[in-house]
Amino acid sequence: MAWNIPKDQNIFDAATWNWNPTCFEPVVNITANITGNTTTTPCTGYCAGFLYPLTWEIEEIKTKIYPIFLYIMGVLYCFMAIAIICDEFFVPALERISEKYNISPDVAGATLMAAGGSAPELCTSFVGTLNESPVGFGTIVGSAVFNVLFVIGACAFAAPSELKLDWWPLFRDSSYYCLSLLVMAVFFGYISPSRIYWYEALSLFVLYIVYVLMMNRNTQFEACVNSCIRKCRKKKTQPAEIAVHPAPDSGKSSEKSETKKKDENDDETEKKQLLDKSDDATLEKEGGDDDDDEDDDDDDDEGPMELVFPKAEAFEHHKNCKPCKLCCARVMFVIVFPLNGLFYITVPDVRRENSKLCCCMVHWKELWLPAFAMSIAWIVCFSYFMVWWAEILGKVSGIHPTVVGLTLLAAGTSIPDLVSSVLVARKGEGNMAVSSSIGSNIFDILICLPLPWLLYSLYKGITHWGKCLNAGGHLDNHFCFSVGVYAETLLFSVILLIMMIFIVILIVHLSGWKMTKGLGISMLVLYFIFLIQDILRNCEMIPYTARWFTWLRSNSN
Repeated sequence: MAWNIPKDQNIFDAATWNWNPTCFEPVVNITANITGNTTTTPCTGYCAGFLYPLTWEIEEIKTKIYPIFLYIMGVLYCFMAIAIICDEFFVPALERISEKYNISPDVAGATLMAAGGSAPELCTSFVGTLNESPVGFGTIVGSAVFNVLFVIGACAFAAPSELKLDWWPLFRDSSYYCLSLLVMAVFFGYISPSRIYWYEALSLFVLYIVYVLMMNRNTQFEACVNSCIRKCRKKKTQPAEIAVHPAPDSGKSSEKSETKKKDENDDETEKKQLLDKSDDATLEKEGGDDDDDEDDDDDDDEGPMELVFPKAEAFEHHKNCKPCKLCCARVMFVIVFPLNGLFYITVPDVRRENSKLCCCMVHWKELWLPAFAMSIAWIVCFSYFMVWWAEILGKVSGIHPTVVGLTLLAAGTSIPDLVSSVLVARKGEGNMAVSSSIGSNIFDILICLPLPWLLYSLYKGITHWGKCLNAGGHLDNHFCFSVGVYAETLLFSVILLIMMIFIVILIVHLSGWKMTKGLGISMLVLYFIFLIQDILRNCEMIPYTARWFTWLRSNSN
């Protein structure tokens, strides 16, 4: 891996010890892809080209006002659609799968939930690979940082109370994510710079299969790691426990400890007797409270979706502003009714009781596979439209493409991850939310990128067999079994992501392994720090500061 510095550019004067780097334009190579479109590579920042159809031209949208409002309303409506499909169908289907196959919440979040939330990114990666647009490592960094920092921070604020986090799911997913990053960096950073061959993409894909198999044996792995930790602790504590010279008052101290234990046991038995006597006397008084608790449990276990117009009777228990809440509920029902009706008809609800449909008995709880598949299909559909319209808004607003790529587009493709993680956090599943955010990044690196690369490189190599020319213009059939990938600041990006994981673990540890509001604030602050440093390193936006970071680039001209 070479520094990205032109040969004719002297940025260091040995006589004066003056280091004065400058930003420079990368070499642009114009190539024709399989669809006949021309692309330019390499590329800095987000400049993969506009891959979506346009109803109005960009300049026409700027002169007219109403298209902008239509696009804004479309983005918000797609966000509402994703929230509804995740809340009413996707998460219940995941819960049903976990119950049926006895899958722990953290494993379900790291695999099934992460795969469903990353489905839009998989489709976007297929489109980008087919058009041979430069899918840079910076795009992966933007989405990964949003998934880990912003999503976990939002889950901390959405949680009803402080949620306890286990160390094993975070350690397991973080370790495998760092391993995946290092393997990818070795592949197109050292072995085949700026290119991915079919066998390298296949290796990354196999790594995800290994990850799924490891998840299948999650309890065995956890028990093995815990036993190793116990053995290491015993080896460290054994020399300290062996006393060469016993303390002179050891006998007295042992007698005192025994008497203390006896007193504590007597106190506990007295407390138990008092509690048993008080239980019988308070059963009648607590009868009403039990009913209330059952009602609360019923509220927590949400029933199936129903298309019922809000009535005044449903708001009688509200104390303040009943007419206003009733009016808002009815307006929202009318706005969301097309989405609810569409999902009600097309997606099975696993929370429904067994009922007859067209003279046939339907076991709705057993339809978890169609519910899961249709939920992902609708998530992909609405995510596509949301990213499409959000990118148009970014171009119309005049905001720099780098900022649009790191904010609107990274957030747009990660909205399913955000919504599903927030929903499970509100239900008290903190481990599932954290595992989903990191597992989504593992899915991005080991599925969303290598799967399109593998299929496209095999197709291109087979179709161009016998007439493939390499970069030097020589006949090379092996060259066409690869995909060009521009990875600017590759080493820095890998180090940044690994540091981010370690910082997240440190913050969780300092928070007492609890998902608190302070943890959420720390995550959001780190996310905005990442955005600031990425903007400061962009030569097109702030060349005065970015020129000092040109040595971090991985590809040389």
